[in-house]
Amino acid sequence: MELQITWLDFFKLVLGLILLFFGLKILSKIAFKLFRRNSYKRKFKKWIEIIFELYKPLALLTIVAAFVIINYKVHGVLILAAGIILFQHIKNYCNGILFKINPLIDPGVNLVTGEYQGEIEKLMPFGLIIKVEQGERFINYSTIDKQGFCVNQKVDGSMRKTLYLLEPEKTDEVMDLLFESPLIDFNQNPSVWNIPGEKVQQIQLTLENGAKIESVIDYLNQFNIKSSLTKQ
Repeated sequence: MELQITWLDFFKLVLGLILLFFGLKILSKIAFKLFRRNSYKRKFKKWIEIIFELYKPLALLTIVAAFVIINYKVHGVLILAAGIILFQHIKNYCNGILFKINPLIDPGVNLVTGEYQGEIEKLMPFGLIIKVEQGERFINYSTIDKQGFCVNQKVDGSMRKTLYLLEPEKTDEVMDLLFESPLIDFNQNPSVWNIPGEKVQQIQLTLENGAKIESVIDYLNQFNIKSSLTKQ
């Protein structure tokens, strides 16, 4: 049985997808306020950003598929022609989606790609803007995909440091305390790693200029949390 969609069905679908998008936006804002821990809020925000980043192309593909079904021959040819003409833009947009859902990527992160290095100022649909010595630079995602990139661990003189948490069961409490500490630079999020075969966890974090990792250890000690620069 051949699937048929009328123009009325098509417009209902478009309206439904738009309403669903804004409905999810509202629900995500409400859910965000329910989290008490700052660490949970930050994780939730990142996951929501990923969900919406994937929702947009999936919704667009659904609309395109419905458009083609209305009239397979005519609309199919139109979409094929548009795809050929806009291929580079579509490829660039898809590269952008994969780039933006990378957990290491956020505004404020220090990015190195090709001959450019700078802090990500804004993530856009077809490229990003980074701050360089000469000002601002726009780089499209296809260029980044071709050249490759890395997240520089050095941000304005602050270096990525490693700390070992000797009480892994207190990870959530530790992350909340770090979020409240002025010692930590959150342009790069702290990351937690389990060490196979060890009863400790490794935390990587970036310190503010002038801050020392020993100060972080003393800060955590105030809350009876044991940490160390080595695996004891």
